[in-house]
Amino acid sequence: MNVTYQILKEQLDEFSYVNQRGTFYFTINSKIYAYNLTTKQLEIIASDIGENNFIVSKELHYIAWQNSNLPKQATQIKILDLETEEEKVIEAKAGDNINLLGQIDNNMVYGFAKIDHIISTVDGNPFVPMYKIEIANSDLAILKDYSKKDYYITDVIIENNVITLNRVRAIASNGNLEYETASTDNILNKAEAINTEIEVSKRIMEETLTEYYISLPAGFIMEEIPRYSETENTVILKDTTLRLENSDQLPGQYAVYAFGEVKGFYDEPGEAIKQADTYVGVVLNREQQVIWERGAKSSTSLITGIAGDYEENNSVIAGSRTLIKYRNGSMYSLNGNHDSAYELLAQSIGDDLLNLTGCTLDEVLYYVSKKRPVLAMKDQNDAVLIIGYDLYNITVMDLELKRTMKIGLNDSMEMFQNAGNIFISYTE
Repeated sequence: MNVTYQILKEQLDEFSYVNQRGTFYFTINSKIYAYNLTTKQLEIIASDIGENNFIVSKELHYIAWQNSNLPKQATQIKILDLETEEEKVIEAKAGDNINLLGQIDNNMVYGFAKIDHIISTVDGNPFVPMYKIEIANSDLAILKDYSKKDYYITDVIIENNVITLNRVRAIASNGNLEYETASTDNILNKAEAINTEIEVSKRIMEETLTEYYISLPAGFIMEEIPRYSETENTVILKDTTLRLENSDQLPGQYAVYAFGEVKGFYDEPGEAIKQADTYVGVVLNREQQVIWERGAKSSTSLITGIAGDYEENNSVIAGSRTLIKYRNGSMYSLNGNHDSAYELLAQSIGDDLLNLTGCTLDEVLYYVSKKRPVLAMKDQNDAVLIIGYDLYNITVMDLELKRTMKIGLNDSMEMFQNAGNIFISYTE
């Protein structure tokens, strides 16, 4: 691969497995490969696998993944036994989507949602209200399920033996279905005991050698001294290199570098920026260009020559149109209806658009320092454009109030946090 060792190592650490039949399974660039070490045949068994769309159980030797990253197209979970190479499928019923949410005690956790209930939020992230959660083992036996009338699960957090469900409550309003935040709920998972009769542990010695210890079951009697075999010296004359096409790109959209090494790959820039801020690092895109850097922000900045679209009553649309006109120098022709500001902006800006949701105000001011406005939600319905800052204030174009104004840093941080820290900008 035409990548650094650090990138290759980070990818193979996510998942790599050789079975007893000599098939090597691994993930590279959001694809799951199967490579036969004998016949040298390479097969792609899944494509467009996001970081949160597959799970691996090395103890029970299986991998499971969704058939699509797009919620409205995700209708199947495929489970591959890495030893027998048998494939099983969990399929959603007609009109439903299915979401692979994680695993607990080597069991799969997934949920179902109605496809016509799935919408895009302002920042382009899908809102997927799941009406039911299931826990199943690799044999597809359902161990537990969860559903409550009028309550929908939007996310799950799996820790130890507890699954925490983030929920919303559905309310009918003027013939439409609306959601309000509800209290969380929990699922306590009953662990399945896995019989491991023989275990191997290792210890690093002072002589820099690694010693391996075999732990046997209690009461085991060794009737003879174990036999062992040694490898013979082998000269390999054939080229054993596996070359992958289009392998010079990063596996996720964004990579975090810090302390001279890769710290992780992320599909969303906001997640990558938060990690880079923690590590005092940088974020690179697929083309390995720097899109964010800790400490590279000037102390003050003000974007000039930007004209607000104050004739549009919807502040989110007005902010999006203002940002597009400033970046492109003219208004881009926008076609069709869009569920979110992100989708509207993506039509004009394309792959340079950045969803910065979840970042702090201080982190997104990096883009203002580079003379790129940031669209920010000030509440559930209205947006502002951040166009400047100094040591005490930020300068915004308030598209609802139709004027440019300054807001104190502490007040603005609180305002954006209460709105969910929803930010959108772009890179060059």
